[in-house]
Formats: sequence, structure tokens, C-alpha cells
Amino acid sequence: MANSPYTRPFPGLEIVEGAPAPSRPNEEEIASYPGEAASLLERNLQEQARHASSYNLGWLAGRHLLLAGASGQGLGFAVATALLPYLDTIGSITILSRDMRGLTLGYFTTEAYREKVEEAKRANHFFQNYRGMTVEGNQFAAIQQGLHDIGATDIIYINTVAAASCGLLEGQPTVYSKDVRVVGGRPELFQWRLTPLEERQVEATINIMGTMAVQFPQTLRAAGFSVSVLAFADWRGSLDVEGRDPSSDVFGRQGAYSTSLYLPKLVIQDAVQRAFGTDQRMIDVFFPTMDTRALAFIPGGKLTYQVYHQIMGDQGIRAVDSPELALGMLDAIGRSLDGVVDPFPRLDHHEAAIDKEVIERILSLSSAVGL
Repeated sequence: MANSPYTRPFPGLEIVEGAPAPSRPNEEEIASYPGEAASLLERNLQEQARHASSYNLGWLAGRHLLLAGASGQGLGFAVATALLPYLDTIGSITILSRDMRGLTLGYFTTEAYREKVEEAKRANHFFQNYRGMTVEGNQFAAIQQGLHDIGATDIIYINTVAAASCGLLEGQPTVYSKDVRVVGGRPELFQWRLTPLEERQVEATINIMGTMAVQFPQTLRAAGFSVSVLAFADWRGSLDVEGRDPSSDVFGRQGAYSTSLYLPKLVIQDAVQRAFGTDQRMIDVFFPTMDTRALAFIPGGKLTYQVYHQIMGDQGIRAVDSPELALGMLDAIGRSLDGVVDPFPRLDHHEAAIDKEVIERILSLSSAVGL
């Protein structure tokens, strides 16, 4: 077994087993969601208005967009809000998300979005489904009917679903990931000890974000729809083959992306590679670290985000977050429609340039001083 620093506990830091787990919101939190959703929508719109002239979104006219995973605080909802200024010309918008009615921020962001659509008198061009993606049964039939009702026949499919388990696969050595939390109003460094995943967790991780993400548009085609472009979201940690090799001296350097989170990305990357050179337009867009809800459930995610942004600030590198990145993703889709061959567009070059420095700084941290 290799002598990786990520397979040994970091001295002096509290060890927390497993990975961050979602908690059930209390009544006070739920009561705050409508206002938070409305504020998030407006912030996205304002940020996107500042940068819209740098991106080509003219191709949206007459297009039918299906957004999977486009609710809550994240890239998907940012993509959705980027479409709002074009409501008068867009063919239709569909949002598929897995949200409990009245109980999640994601539900209320979609409701706030619906209000904007209704204000623009475009409700008959909008469809949402809170039960998420599926490829069979009554649930798929409901999606199929909803698409027919809004006239969506030739679809642009954008998948930003985040639903995966962070942990160890069978035979992998234990991995430790430094992270940061706030205790008593101050940042505190600690470490996660990733634990083995059950087989069902591994299967769900591969299926929801990988297999079904690719299969869903195929099922749409089988049901009589056409799909012009398939677009997915990725992070370059999934490309670190050495970091996920248990015999490597750097095994675990991407945290859960070295152990389990890369699995669904391999499915998508393989599908994109196989589509290359065919008449199927499929792109896998690589993003920098983003301050999204999903980030909080990845061991080490918060610390990684903070260190990247700290170093970028020190070096005068302009950080780009989800509202503008959504514009970049839509621009990449437009280029694909125009015949530009770029199956793996990169929106993370500004951040990738400091990868080595970030890894070294995180390894050297022994306290949260300066974070």
C-alpha cells in the first residue's frame, strides 16, 4: 500500500466519522425559505445582468430547455434564472427537481421562478415536476405529458443533478479530508474520516448522477422527442486518475472525488467520448469550485472552496461563481449548436492554474488561522 498522507490522520485535528449529512429543517428555517428563494433569484438576475454581454445567448430563441436538478442554491437554478430575460422568445422551460412541497428551499426557488414566468404571461410555456427524473412508469408519463402540453418537441437537455454518497469503495484504504466549520463564531479546522459505503449507496451514486442522467434523454427520444444537445456539469477532480489509485502516494488528494464521487462522472465522460464524431451533440462542462448547497455535503468541500478563493484573491485572479458560470454553460451549448466541436468545455482554467498551490496549502494547514 502506498504511503499517501491522505490515508493517515492529520495530527492535532478532531476526527469526525463519515460525511456531512443533510438535516431536516425546523419550522423557523422552513418559514424563511420563501424570502430566501426570492432573494436568491434576484441576486442571480443582478449578477447575470452584469456579465450577460460577454456571452452569446441569442440562440435561446425558439428553443425548448429541460433542466434537471435546477432548484435551490446551485448551478442548476442559476442556469434557470439566466433564461428569465429571454422568456418572450424561448420556446419553453421545464424544471425537474426532487423537492418536497413546502419543505425545501428548492421547492420555493421553483415557486419563485414560476411567479416570474406567470408575470411574463408565459405560464403555458413552463412545466415543473417535483419528483425528479425517471425513465419509466407513471412518473415518466407525467413528464412526457407535461412536455407535450408546452409544445416541447426538440429539447436542449441540461443536467446539473447533485445526488451522491461520499465514502469508501470496497478495498480502498481509509481517507482523511481536512475541513472547516464555525464553532463559537470562529472557524475551526477538523478532519473527516471517510467510511465504507454500502452497495446500495454505490449503486445509487452511479445511477442517479451517471447512468440515469445519460439514459433519460435516450428515453425521451424513444418516446418521440428529439434532443438537440445534452449538457452535463463536471469538476476536474474526477479526472485525477492518480489520486484515486490506492497504490499511489497521492491517493485521496481529491477527497471523496478520489473514492466515490468520480464514479458517475466516468459514466458521463464515457458517453460524451462515445458521442464524439456522431451526429449527437453532447458536452460535459468543467466548472470551478462553487458555493452551492451540494458543497456542504462533500467532506473538505468548504475548506477547498475557501482556500481556492483565498489564493485567487491574493493573486488578483477574478473568481467566477455560479450565476456567471451558468451563462458560460449556456454559451457553450450555443457553440455546440453552431457546430463548434468541444466535447469538454472548460470554465475552470482560472482556478485550475493554482491547483498545486491549493493542495499544498491545505496539506500544510494545522489550524484555521487566516481562513
